Amino acid sequence: MQQVNLYLPELRPKKEWLTANTVASSLLGFAFLMSASLYLISSNLKEYEAKIVLIEKQKEIIEIRVNHIQSSPRNINMVALEQTEKKLKKKVMAREQIGDLIQGQNLGNELGFSGAMLGFARQSFPSISLQHIRISRGGAFVELKGTTNIVENIPSFIGKLKNEPNFTESRFGLMSVVNAKNSSLHDFALGFDSVYQLAAQEDN
Repeated sequence: MQQVNLYLPELRPKKEWLTANTVASSLLGFAFLMSASLYLISSNLKEYEAKIVLIEKQKEIIEIRVNHIQSSPRNINMVALEQTEKKLKKKVMAREQIGDLIQGQNLGNELGFSGAMLGFARQSFPSISLQHIRISRGGAFVELKGTTNIVENIPSFIGKLKNEPNFTESRFGLMSVVNAKNSSLHDFALGFDSVYQLAAQEDN
């Protein structure tokens, strides 16, 4: 009877790792993994493409809205806006005149301007109508604005005023005269804003 020692290395059964079945199984596994990876990549690409299409559409909608806003006419009535601006300027000017008058009464003129008003009344001309009077610096400077139908009477009116006790030391503003709009009268000013400038603004 012969005994075989299976513990000897040369007598142990040899296992073949790289058999045909092993290779086929490895290839099948590798093919499965590649297919799964390609499927996932393809799914992600489709999702990204859908997002890009959505963003492009949103961009087109925004561009259309911007173009619509830029091309639509503004609902601002410039004529009404300019008229409102002129009215506000006149209101501001009127308040400034009141402020100057109050300031003038507080600067050394303790008796007020009743004497000046009496002087205007004494030297009045029927052809001259005063609309605005500004007396500043305690009566040292006088500005007038009004209308007349006889321009030549304005220098005579000023000359008589200078003979009044309240105006002997007063200085009058520069004179400007223009034809009143749609009227036979003449607008004039001594001081204030030049009626030339006001007439030009109204024409514009």
